[in-house]
Amino acid sequence: MDDNALMEYCLSLAEKGWPNVSPNPCVGALIVHNDQIVKEGWHQSFGSAHAERHAINSLNDNERKLLPESTLYVSLEPCNHHGKTPPCTELIIESGIRRIVVGYSDPNPLMCGRSLQRLRDAGIEVIGPLFDDFTTYPKGEIFMTGITRQRPYIILKWAQSMDNYLSVKEHCTKITNIETDVLVHKWRAESNAILIGYKTLITDQPQLTTRYYTGKNPIRYVLKDHREINISYEGFRFLLHENLVHELTNMYTMNNIGILLVEGGAYTLKKFIDIGFWDECRVITNKNMYIQNGVPAPNIQGILADEYTLGNNHICIIRPPE
Repeated sequence: MDDNALMEYCLSLAEKGWPNVSPNPCVGALIVHNDQIVKEGWHQSFGSAHAERHAINSLNDNERKLLPESTLYVSLEPCNHHGKTPPCTELIIESGIRRIVVGYSDPNPLMCGRSLQRLRDAGIEVIGPLFDDFTTYPKGEIFMTGITRQRPYIILKWAQSMDNYLSVKEHCTKITNIETDVLVHKWRAESNAILIGYKTLITDQPQLTTRYYTGKNPIRYVLKDHREINISYEGFRFLLHENLVHELTNMYTMNNIGILLVEGGAYTLKKFIDIGFWDECRVITNKNMYIQNGVPAPNIQGILADEYTLGNNHICIIRPPE
């Protein structure tokens, strides 16, 4: 097997960690000796051992003796700083591995090639990075949003009638079918947090859980203003409209929120659209429902990235204009 073929498998291992590693990147690792995979590993959850450490530490004594003649394949440049775990570069150097193949350079300014130079300085042969375009990395756009914008990757989601209404005025209106409900709960399981507006909380009394899909419940946030300062709902965290940009930065830097799913009403969704704080929009349209006079759905301009149908529900995935 050649380096590229092994790296493709390494990248497939990386995706096994999704979404539990967020806001960290997905990473996979292989230890290969004489074209045979001795051990594999991947970053399994935020704060746990990185892929390289997971693979190396799971070796038995006989396998560990093979390291000087083995090659370490890792999908992303190893870390070279203290975070939730010690630097992987130090472990690699101490392990006795003499050759490493890297899929992508880490765009994080703390790394960005420094780790590879550290390994070379220690006498290790470094091959790669094999690929240049980080947008092709598994969930790379989500990781890059945090690095470059210091905020979560923001997904707007709403359901609307065929005539573009979110609901009957002042009433909770069921638009999605059960198949789409399961899909939405999958989206929630893939998100670190979910956000709605105060009016949606009062009108719909939503649970915002993953009860139709296996996965953890996201942290639940509600956007409110000072007039609503005295409200209290168990299990919800409250943010102020006036400090939204600051609150989103804190979500990422202080609370490790890598993905935020916004399921708010018209006012909340429009606020994110108006300030340009969105990375993906998921619109569900019930093809058989007409409300005629209700709460209008937001107007969003973007690029249609994907679309598909589940029963009478049509789902469109929209990206921001380039």
